[in-house]
Amino acid sequence: DGLNCYVLGQYEQALTAFNAALEMADLQPALWANLGNTHDKLNQSDQAVEAYSKAIAIAPEDHTLYQNQANIYAAMGNTDKARELYEQAVQLSAYGDPKDAAINYYNMGVTFINSGQTDDAIEALTKAIESDPDYTESYYQLGICFLGTGQMDASLKNLSLYLEMSPDGPNAGVAKQLVANRSAN
Repeated sequence: DGLNCYVLGQYEQALTAFNAALEMADLQPALWANLGNTHDKLNQSDQAVEAYSKAIAIAPEDHTLYQNQANIYAAMGNTDKARELYEQAVQLSAYGDPKDAAINYYNMGVTFINSGQTDDAIEALTKAIESDPDYTESYYQLGICFLGTGQMDASLKNLSLYLEMSPDGPNAGVAKQLVANRSAN
């Protein structure tokens, strides 16, 4: 079956299985999403976007579909389209779990960081923290953004919050060094 092939990294076989399944049930958004993910793994971005567009047409209320399609656009370097889709995902998820909204804002922020749009990243990461103050990676990324713009107090504050909340987090080592360097100056 397609999911097993996908999990095993057998993407060509997964494509075949998903396409066969879609011939029998083409109104299944999960099948279209799986097809999109598989195309994405094969670096077939246009086909991945197209598959996600079909999933969204079937299930326009599913915020994860917008988020996943936004991730593909972000990887393609189309930050404007990615931002638009992240915003749609946020709007849909804002009525549900605030953690979902935080994840969407965080992903949007990282997309802006990767495209050099620091001010937009700061705005998105701030909204991520407002949506879910416990989403610690937002503090780290926000601290790095403020560091890059020369806002040292704001950088130190966010990096310190990150360390306080996530002392063993994935970026704790870097954060500790940055805080120690800032505090020494």
